[in-house]
Amino acid sequence: MAAALAVASSRTLAHRLPVILTATAERLEQMTPQAAMSAHARHLEIQLSVWDHHGVYNNVAVGRDITAALAAIRDVPLAGTRAEYAARLRVAELHRQAAADYAGRTDREADARNALALTRAHGNAAATAR
Repeated sequence: MAAALAVASSRTLAHRLPVILTATAERLEQMTPQAAMSAHARHLEIQLSVWDHHGVYNNVAVGRDITAALAAIRDVPLAGTRAEYAARLRVAELHRQAAADYAGRTDREADARNALALTRAHGNAAATAR
C-alpha cells in the first residue's frame, strides 16, 4: 500500500510541493543511494531542496515550506535505502496529484449538475447567472 501525503497548506506550499519533493527524490537517488534512509537524512534533503527552490535560506517562507513539506511526507515509511525511499516519495507525490485532480474533477461535475438543475428550474439564463 502506498503512503499518502498529507495535504499541505495551499497558502504556503501547494504549488511548490511537487517541485520540492521531486528535487528531494533526485538528491536521495544521487547521493549515496544505497545508504540506509533515516529521519535525519529526510529532514536534511527536504531542507536543501527548499533552500535551492527559494534561493535563500533565512526567511519565513523557507521555514514554513520546510515544516510543511516534512508534514506532507510524514507518512512515507523510512524503511530501506535512500533510493527506495526516493521511489516511495515519487509514488506518494503521484498519488497526491491524482487525488487533487480527482477532487477538482468532482467539483466540476457538481458544478455541471447544479447548472443543469438551475436550467431545468429557471431556464437557460439562470444556469450561467449563478
